[in-house]
Amino acid sequence: SSSQPKAHDSSALLLGPPQCSMGKKTAAGERRTTTKAVAVVATKKPSSSGKASLRVYGDSNAVGYRPPPRGTKGCFFEYAQRHFSVLPTVGKTRLTILPSDFQFLPWAQAKLSDEQPVLLSDHSLLVLGTNDITYLRKRIMEWSAEVKEAEIARLVRTHLRQVLQWIRGRTLGTIFFVEPLNEMQSKADMKALVVSAVREEVSSKAYKGKVCWLPMAWSAEDLQVLEKGPDPRHFNRRAVHAILDAAVARKPRAASGARPVAAGARGGARGPKRAMQERRG
Repeated sequence: SSSQPKAHDSSALLLGPPQCSMGKKTAAGERRTTTKAVAVVATKKPSSSGKASLRVYGDSNAVGYRPPPRGTKGCFFEYAQRHFSVLPTVGKTRLTILPSDFQFLPWAQAKLSDEQPVLLSDHSLLVLGTNDITYLRKRIMEWSAEVKEAEIARLVRTHLRQVLQWIRGRTLGTIFFVEPLNEMQSKADMKALVVSAVREEVSSKAYKGKVCWLPMAWSAEDLQVLEKGPDPRHFNRRAVHAILDAAVARKPRAASGARPVAAGARGGARGPKRAMQERRG
């Protein structure tokens, strides 16, 4: 029998994703780690609405930045309830994929270390990468100052892979990864590097369709607008709707009580590109 619980199971004993013991950083910013498998009890929270459950993970764009109507604080949780049974968001400001004082994975593992049983969701939505684009070659990621771009791309994929493996242990169906937003002109080259590495990792056949890339074709109209002008690192409420539309369009269709099918089985649903075109119109 499989160690992965069925979607209709109320609880199951899992061999959880490896828990990392973080050691000293190498010159390239990686940490030497030791891992051990951890047996955990996992449960799927019943949904009274009959909707598939969703949990959002990530940085300030995931949890929402600034209160509405100008900002998006709480918007993912509110808007997603139209399509999903929504679990509490796991995120905070400044989080990164790459090693930093704000690295997502060790923070999230510590944040949910006392969550017993582990709360499984049918799907997960991951919003990360904006701060990596900002912080690379800066003091917060001083280890990256002299690292070649090819090595940075490799590190992005390596650390993102660890994040995805951890979230896979908490997700029965699909992980949706949102294309990172960062419209800072001074960071255009770094954005191209990070987005390319992230897209390649998320699109890897190794995930067997369980991780889905959500291309968003970001532009100035997706940004929060302040008195001094657009905020290049935070998307607005309309963009939250567009992200959720894209996720719903790519969400696998599964019969009630059945394990979700592989991502990409769209049926007659709108694809993300069409959803974006409709939003632009």
